[in-house]
Formats: sequence, C-alpha cells, structure tokens
Amino acid sequence: MLAYPAWADSGLRWFEVFDGINLGAIQRQAKANRDACPQRHGIATLLYRELSEAFAEKPDVVPPKKTAKQRTEELAAAKARIVEQRIEFGEQLAAIRDTEPNNRRFGRIVRQQFDIHCGTEAAELARVARVYGSRPEIYRAVSWQALVQLSSPSTPESVREKIESRILEGERVSGAEVIRARPYP
Repeated sequence: MLAYPAWADSGLRWFEVFDGINLGAIQRQAKANRDACPQRHGIATLLYRELSEAFAEKPDVVPPKKTAKQRTEELAAAKARIVEQRIEFGEQLAAIRDTEPNNRRFGRIVRQQFDIHCGTEAAELARVARVYGSRPEIYRAVSWQALVQLSSPSTPESVREKIESRILEGERVSGAEVIRARPYP
C-alpha cells in the first residue's frame, strides 16, 4: 500500500481484488519457505505478485516517483501506525486477561478470537499495552522492539526511567540499546 497507494485508493476495486486472493494459500506457501526468507517477506512478495497482476490492466495506476525523504517519512508513518495498532490490540488482550486469569482458557480465547497461537506474543502485546498504552509520547517515538524491551521484566525500573527521559528529550532509542543498558545478572 505504501509503494502503490493508487491501488488502495481505487475504491471498491481494491476490495474486490483483495477479496479474490487466497490469503491462506499465500500464508502456507510463505511458511513453507521461511527457511529461505522471513515469512512476512514471503507474504508481502506473494501479495505483490497477486495485486500487480490484478492492477496490471490499469496502466494509469503507476506508483508516483518519490524522493528519499518522502519514502523515509512514509515508512516512519507506517511504522508508527503499526505500533499504534499493536498497542490497541494489546489493550484488547489485556482486557481479556483481566477477566480470565486461567492460562488455558485465556489461550483458547486468544486463539479463537485473534488466531494467535503463541502465548509469548499475546503476553508481549498485553504487557507493552499495559506499560505504554497511555503514553503516546513514548510509544510514538520508538520502535515496537524498543517498547518490548523497555516493558520487559528484565529491564529494571531505574533503567526504564532513564531511557524514557532520553526518549522524551527527542533522542532515538533502539531495542538493542535498551538491552545493553540492562545490568548483567
């Protein structure tokens, strides 16, 4: 959608084309090839193949030429949207967890409602949302991995506070920096 916004802006045609794609087959094919490349990259490539074939008949739908700065800004905005979506999703999971303390039942609910089969992923989403869901000044300024590492139980409160103050001062902080800032056990 970032590279070809005209496709997504094509109105109902976008939905018709997307609805005609067998996402399950794409996911299975990418999963089978995950030793060669990350699964998400395989899915993106296979989706591009399907979408480009569908929109090839429309020669007026060509991605506009963009400057490096525009591409960087769009990528940053897309990453910020993904973080916000994960925060919202984590808040939903945290709310379910608050009402369902039994691990087995919680796992069943998460698998049925959200198709998440990894308990660690669900716990990570909920944990980040609990710690930073009400702090957009933090979660809008860093990557998802930085938020995961900041909210980790392995990150002491004193380290978390120091890094948060750096973020609030406008400094860029990565997940790797958070890990390096932790004291060794």
